Amino acid sequence: MEVASGALSVVESLNKRGYELEQSDALTIMKFFAKYELFEKSAELHKFLHDKDFAKELKEVMVSQSLSLYDLIQLQPREAAKRLTYLDYLQLENSCKLWRLPQDLIRACALHLCEKLSRGFFLRWAVEPLMELIHYRLPILCCDMIIEQLTNNDLCNVCLAASTDESS
Repeated sequence: MEVASGALSVVESLNKRGYELEQSDALTIMKFFAKYELFEKSAELHKFLHDKDFAKELKEVMVSQSLSLYDLIQLQPREAAKRLTYLDYLQLENSCKLWRLPQDLIRACALHLCEKLSRGFFLRWAVEPLMELIHYRLPILCCDMIIEQLTNNDLCNVCLAASTDESS
């Protein structure tokens, strides 16, 4: 989570200073996520959420004054983005609040939060590559509906496929 939130906060800082990312820059960041396996692999976290003891532990970890880790996990990525910044995720990672949780639960939470915090970035950069791959046969609204259903790993693969298609 530290690596993901750190990388995306650097991107955000560059954007604020006027640097405009290009598709190749976004692809480099996506490859970075893939290299460090920062994609949520399954619904592993949800098996922990159904365990009352683990759920109780997650409710006790406060991310902010009004938001527990359990509540954050339940939020949709867009809502989480409204309530937390990349730096908030970085502070959570560095706060030692997660250390008292079981190791498997920490890993599942971290991957889930990486997926959540990077969701907007992946969605933003995957629409155009998807449209290229399908040769602009669908309107952008349909493409938006399609990518909303994909995981960040899927979106990364769409971007990789489009960049491979371009170089052919």
